[in-house]
Amino acid sequence: MDVTERRRRIMQILRRDLRTTIVSLATELDVSERTIRRDIDALSLYEPLYTTTGRYQGGVHLLDDTTQRMVRINQEQLDVICAIVERRKDNASYIKEEELEQLMAFLAWNGEYACKK
Repeated sequence: MDVTERRRRIMQILRRDLRTTIVSLATELDVSERTIRRDIDALSLYEPLYTTTGRYQGGVHLLDDTTQRMVRINQEQLDVICAIVERRKDNASYIKEEELEQLMAFLAWNGEYACKK
């Protein structure tokens, strides 16, 4: 499972449960807790996620009102975004790696990964 797919799955789990733990996500996705923490850090830049500490109420939380949020883009906009992602994958250096990860996570959040492979 690549980073985009894993982050998509994290968001699916959080939309379903609204709260989970780092340990639970790591176990379910078969990765280290550190990997999940990095994913949560990246996702929290553009998703309404927050983390709390504590034995009983600690974990990763998704704000309740986001479960119904939808992002809509038209096919032409999607084609442009996908072309940018593909150019970056082909080692073009004008998009930063962090921006590419955010963009790919957005595309995954918006449903199934939208760019044709």
